[in-house]
Amino acid sequence: MKRCKKCVLPDTYPNIIFDYEGVCNYCLDTDHNTPLGESALLEVIDRDRNRTGKYDCLLGLSGGRDSAYALYYAVSVMGLNPLTFTVDNGFLPSTTHENIANATRILGIDHVYVQHDFSKKCLPKVLSSWMKRPSVPMISFMCLGCRLGMANAFNDLSNTYGQRLLITGGGEPVRIAASMFFTHHSRGWKRPVDMAYNICMEYVKNFRYIIDPQLLYTMVRQNFHQFPLALQLFEYLPYDESEIMKVIQNELKWKKWGESRSAWRSDCKIGILKSYLYLKTVGFSKLDDLLSGLIRSGSMNREEGLTRLSQENFLNEKYIEEFVKELGVNYTALCKII
Repeated sequence: MKRCKKCVLPDTYPNIIFDYEGVCNYCLDTDHNTPLGESALLEVIDRDRNRTGKYDCLLGLSGGRDSAYALYYAVSVMGLNPLTFTVDNGFLPSTTHENIANATRILGIDHVYVQHDFSKKCLPKVLSSWMKRPSVPMISFMCLGCRLGMANAFNDLSNTYGQRLLITGGGEPVRIAASMFFTHHSRGWKRPVDMAYNICMEYVKNFRYIIDPQLLYTMVRQNFHQFPLALQLFEYLPYDESEIMKVIQNELKWKKWGESRSAWRSDCKIGILKSYLYLKTVGFSKLDDLLSGLIRSGSMNREEGLTRLSQENFLNEKYIEEFVKELGVNYTALCKII
């Protein structure tokens, strides 16, 4: 597999092009997401925080490392009192629940679980439909049910507690999901148009996604929700991976789920399935994307990135087999299709 000479993106990454020196177009692109800075972060929080109720804001806590750090930063650095909530899709490992309990207990923060069954209903159908016509872009749609569950939770809690501000641990330097649905040269207004067109074409090519009543209901409903103001922490702060890990492990007793060698996105079983499908079909996972972003930002060199990939881009085939069977999907058939 050919990889960029500057980052670690492979030649199977969507819309990638290498120059004569072997550097990819994503590294040469000047349209990088530069953090907006702490002063901009404080300005938004000061403007949108709740000043009349018990809580200053809502904070989405998945139990993963980024949201755990976002909680620590909001409470210990910014002095906020958020109401934290976790959207439980039924596929959260026990380690994730432990991380959530430890973080909220140590920081003394109120927390609620919001449960939904959209993922339980949708995931087996999305995977079965995907197997009829495998498509790399549609791997991201394994999270379809979760998106509606999160949209419902955001809106319900926002209305209940009168909160305008939602803080998340998003904004990390990854671009794979969007890159699947538009060309690298798409800019400005063309990007959403290209994405909408290409997503529609995926539906047309595999009509099973839209003839199933549950999948169609979920796809339509998620597009009609109005989200409260969402602040993605790492759009404002540099994504310092070593600092994130040091803080959450030392201060919040955070632990990595044993079925994942990577600490990033080890909070949900569906994430492991998606990584498996990416690795088996195109030879890379979202980890390649994250590490490449860290290399571009100067917080990691390429040799460290390659070492991390060799250590962490590994999945327990036995566990995947058991999880797929739990979904009612034939693992042998999945392997043949892949």
